[in-house]
This record gives sequence, C-alpha cells and structure tokens, in this order.
Amino acid sequence: MAEFNNILSSKELNNLNMLPYKVFDLLVEQEQTLITAESITGGDIATSFTKIPGASKVYLGGIIAYSNLLKVQECLVEPKTIKNYGPVSSQVAAEMAIGVKKKFGSNVSIATTGYAGPKTGQEPVGTVFTSVVVNEEQITQKHQFEGERIDIIKQTTFSVLEILKYLLTNKNKGGKNG
Repeated sequence: MAEFNNILSSKELNNLNMLPYKVFDLLVEQEQTLITAESITGGDIATSFTKIPGASKVYLGGIIAYSNLLKVQECLVEPKTIKNYGPVSSQVAAEMAIGVKKKFGSNVSIATTGYAGPKTGQEPVGTVFTSVVVNEEQITQKHQFEGERIDIIKQTTFSVLEILKYLLTNKNKGGKNG
C-alpha cells in the first residue's frame, strides 16, 4: 500500500481507518442494514465492517462475485447486461447493487467491479465502477485509480464508503427517517 499511502495525508489515512466506524454509526442511528456485492474489492469492504464490534447490528453480509456466473446467480445481474456492456461496467455495478439489496432485503447496498491488474487488453488497470444504494437513491460512478493491485482495492473501498457516508449524511440532514 506504499503508493496509496503517499497519495493521502496522515489525516486522510486516519480517516481511511475510521471511515467504516463513521458509516457504521450512521447506519445504526438510521436503523439501516447493509449488504455488499464485491468483485474487484474481493471482500475488503466486508472486512472493514466485520472488524467493528457489533457489526451484525447493521451488516447483513456480502457476496464476493468474481465470476460472471455469481454476478448473475447471486447478485441478480441480467446475463444480457454482461453480454452487452461487459462484466466491468456501470450497468453491471448498478444491477449488482440493486440485485443484492432486493435479494437480501437490505436498505443499503454497495457494489464494486473493475480491473486491478494485470492488464487484460480491455480498459486500463485501475478502471473501477461502483454503485451505492440507500433506500431508493443510487449513485453509480466510474473511477480511474492508480497504483498496485492492493492500492486500487483500498482506493475503491475508501471511495464507496465516502459515497455511502455522503448519502447517509445528506439523508440525515433532510430530516427523513428510514
């Protein structure tokens, strides 16, 4: 994680470690549950939550869907979506997030897909698509991260947790509950 550490200040590095706790607190406060569908992050998001004592209050679990078969069977991605757009696309990330949210009855979901390396001849290494859903609001984004494989994974985890924190914080400011 050397290159990623060089990108972030010490304050931001502390935030990287504290961010899951902040998101956890918001989820508990708003009585929300979270499910994850991870491809590129391979369980890194799940690990960031399961390190927190009492995580089972809000974290239902996650699917690590590295294969297209699991994206279809477990995350409810339409096979035609993968065929038309590829497994690393905004469309697949969005369907993964919506699919696991629906399948497991959660309020909140996160999905990730991308290329962490080595180069496969398709999109550049570091191309990542994420999707975060809070109730009916969804943010799906394309990112271009840099560094080694672990750097790209950590940047992806940090990014989706920041997006989730943003959605939960804005929901809270609006005075709406669950």
